[in-house]
Amino acid sequence: MPYVEVTMPVNCDKSKIYPILKDMEKYPEFMPDLVSVEVLERKDNTTITRWVSNVDGRIIKWTEVDTFDDENMHIAYRQIEGDLKKFEGEWILTDIREVRRLN
Repeated sequence: MPYVEVTMPVNCDKSKIYPILKDMEKYPEFMPDLVSVEVLERKDNTTITRWVSNVDGRIIKWTEVDTFDDENMHIAYRQIEGDLKKFEGEWILTDIREVRRLN
């Protein structure tokens, strides 16, 4: 089973990043492989979303449940239907110490 982990430093406060991550319908604006993301249902701290991606000319579709922990700024997602055998993961926002350089 393929596994992907991406760690990326972002020069921005996580309180500004978290709302962007929660707005999944806008992901296609900055993720070129995504064709569309549609919110099918919104309840308390979860959404059901339908995704369509185009990876190397292959259309992949799935529906996932997304769980939001606003207090900890954490998002977990899990495919509940779709083309993939398994698809799940999470967005974790972590503060790291500021780096100072003296020349």
